[in-house]
Amino acid sequence: MDSEKITSEANALRERAARSRKYAWLSAVLIVTVVFSIVTFFSLKGFQINFGPSYVATNYPIMEKGKEYDWSKEEEKIVRLIAQLEDKIASITSDPSSSELTVSVISIAVVRVGTVLIALYLVQILYSIMRYHFRVADYLESSATVLELSQGDNELLVSMNSVMNMNHIEFGKQPNAPMEQVIELLKQVKK
Repeated sequence: MDSEKITSEANALRERAARSRKYAWLSAVLIVTVVFSIVTFFSLKGFQINFGPSYVATNYPIMEKGKEYDWSKEEEKIVRLIAQLEDKIASITSDPSSSELTVSVISIAVVRVGTVLIALYLVQILYSIMRYHFRVADYLESSATVLELSQGDNELLVSMNSVMNMNHIEFGKQPNAPMEQVIELLKQVKK
């Protein structure tokens, strides 16, 4: 092989390695996005019980030196608001529609747990894709280097490829799938 063809083949391998690295980094960005979305999802208030207008202590007159403020008006407002709140709580607990409240709380909990499980599954898939693309990029980069260093010598190409090949490098055990983790958790709870 002539050196121009070897160089062009090595450059083609490096371009494929760069594309593979780009896909790996895209997977990493998607993992971060999913995790950030889940954190945002849980930090937002998803369920609130509205007890009516809220009382905010504002617009108090500035207390000037030597003047006293008549707090009895404020005390009356607070007593009235406490009575309204107690009436609202009594109507919720005595009303048969309070079971609707329980159902809505349970449904919200189920949706949140389901969302987390789906997000974990998505993160695991993206993590596997990211690992694969980084490994392919490293393999292609090492193949391009071996091709350039061998300069067309087939025996040298075979011996260098066996040394520089990335197949002997392992990432370790693949993490368990979320369903496997759920099954293991259920087995432990059952014991």
